[in-house]
Amino acid sequence: MANLTTDRKASPNLSYMNLPYFGPFGLAANQVIYAGCMYALGTDGRPVNPGSTAVVVAGVATEHYSNTAGAPYYKSGATDGVKINLFSGVFMMDVHATHPPTAADLWGPAYASDNHTISRLASDGSYAGTIVLVEGSTVYVYFAPFGNPRSLAGITAAALTENGGAIGGTNNGDLPSLTPTYAALTGANSGTANGALEAEGTLATAGGNTYSDAAVNAIIAKMENNIAELAAQIVALAADSASNRAAIREVATTVNTVIGDLA
Repeated sequence: MANLTTDRKASPNLSYMNLPYFGPFGLAANQVIYAGCMYALGTDGRPVNPGSTAVVVAGVATEHYSNTAGAPYYKSGATDGVKINLFSGVFMMDVHATHPPTAADLWGPAYASDNHTISRLASDGSYAGTIVLVEGSTVYVYFAPFGNPRSLAGITAAALTENGGAIGGTNNGDLPSLTPTYAALTGANSGTANGALEAEGTLATAGGNTYSDAAVNAIIAKMENNIAELAAQIVALAADSASNRAAIREVATTVNTVIGDLA
């Protein structure tokens, strides 16, 4: 179906006085708004016909507005020369010819394929509101664009699972394990790392004591072992830090994907 270029009846009663509304929204130059039709907001914040999955219906126009030169409005014809409100509430719309809402779709999402037609499929157009009643070729939709969430059906981000993924601070779709992994240090130091610091002991210097090379070397060996222990912990902490950074980047990338899907 196509966008209407005439006014239509969209409410079972003629009073719109008690309906909530959003606005005012300025109209583009020479733009015409038709009563009883749905409108979304474009990137410039002005009403546009729905139908694109990139926009959400903002409400229903309850009056005819013409922002054309000579129209009976102040500054008509100029950009934002006429400003309108878009109403929320329950309105009657036409059903989609190919994907019409049915009783099975009640209280489910409604999608606008143009400014007066509602489909049950997200691929047909803009999110509009909630289907509350279907009567033949007429569907009643509850419009509350700033209170209803966007459909989550389009989310493509995969769930993250913690495992032994590669580290390095890059996102590869694999969340590295955050469990610390401590390994013994290997290198030129002759000390041995065994997971515990040793008491190094002391050499008394009072009274001119002298000590054998073996006694001195024993203390030096313990000091080397303790240095090796500390070095091993530093290396392990650095590795864990790299893994944590990689995990954070994985999460950030997934969150960004979800945000993109919801936009």
